[in-house]
Amino acid sequence: MRIDYLSRFDRAFKELPLSSQNDVVLVIEKFLDQLQKGTRSQGIGFRRLKGNIWEIRSGLQYRVLLELNKDWISFLFVGTHDEVRKFLRHC
Repeated sequence: MRIDYLSRFDRAFKELPLSSQNDVVLVIEKFLDQLQKGTRSQGIGFRRLKGNIWEIRSGLQYRVLLELNKDWISFLFVGTHDEVRKFLRHC
């Protein structure tokens, strides 16, 4: 499976506090591990938002947006709930 991190994701990620960056990395690793094992992603709030755009939660404050396809995952954006809503309006 191919995994891409879009430049928008990278820019938003770098703006997060270091502790939040670590939390985001952990939730992405947990999601990828559960996806590989075929288990349901519990505790990370995995849900469909719009079309083929999905969300996982990194704690209470940050959301990670991704596009999930059969052979690849593209991480699109990371931000607060309000930042994610703004991002989705432009998709």
